[in-house]
Amino acid sequence: MAIPDRYIERIRSMHPSIEPAALLLNSEGMVNDVVIVNDELVFRFPKSERARELLAREARLLDAIAEHVRLPIPRPHRLEDDVVTYRLIHGEPLNRTIVSRLGPEHRAALLRELGEFLNDLHGIDVVSLDGIESTGGTRTRADWEDLHTLAVETLFPLLMRYQRDWITEHFTPVLDGSLDLSFEPALVHADLAPYHILFDDRSRRLTGEIDFGTAGIGDPAVDIGCLIYHYGESMVRQLAPWYPNLDTVLPRARFWAGTLEIQWAVAGIRHGDQSLLVAHMGSARDVGHRDPTPH
Repeated sequence: MAIPDRYIERIRSMHPSIEPAALLLNSEGMVNDVVIVNDELVFRFPKSERARELLAREARLLDAIAEHVRLPIPRPHRLEDDVVTYRLIHGEPLNRTIVSRLGPEHRAALLRELGEFLNDLHGIDVVSLDGIESTGGTRTRADWEDLHTLAVETLFPLLMRYQRDWITEHFTPVLDGSLDLSFEPALVHADLAPYHILFDDRSRRLTGEIDFGTAGIGDPAVDIGCLIYHYGESMVRQLAPWYPNLDTVLPRARFWAGTLEIQWAVAGIRHGDQSLLVAHMGSARDVGHRDPTPH
């Protein structure tokens, strides 16, 4: 895909010597377009007015948390109304195939880095994060009840009986109150998909965590749930030595993980966006059994 002229002109206004051949466009994001310059600088261009607000908010958050996490994260290099730049964090998306191919020693090192990052992030004193608001990682029981209602109205006419039964069973602990949804507010990333966790194949180490556009104050279970959804609970359980609160979070995280496809499907049908219907196709689908004892 050709890079829009307005992006090239904007980049040249900031870096006059840049040649178009040195630019690489990534327009897959739902909120921002990304242009990488000389394999060194990242230019993120918001796709909407709301995206502009999120970019500025994200830049403030990154500055506030950079000293609290051991894993590299983007640091705003230049923030303008219509663009923000960062130094590129090199690496490839950490997909499940990469994890499965690692030997025991490198796999343990990777899990330790990921567990420590989550523990660092969730352990930040949220009171000190002045001006950082709640995120989609905060959901009340009423919010989940509303999602269940939307699923029944929107998805049930399209599903087979066993699928309808699965949704009903999945939401039952929330609807009957047996799943404890209370949590200690924490700073969460809220979108820990493989393409936001970067890995270096030569060193077999994580190189960074990117895209904090949805980050904010919320339930740590949203991050653990995302990891379960993409990598499977059998891998996530191995984070326990470096993420001591894992057992407390898991019941809510399992529920989060099970709702992700439902959320995408409901949004896709309601907004007529077919791309949302196949978002994150190929997830792990490896989730432990729900503990029948209320937590």
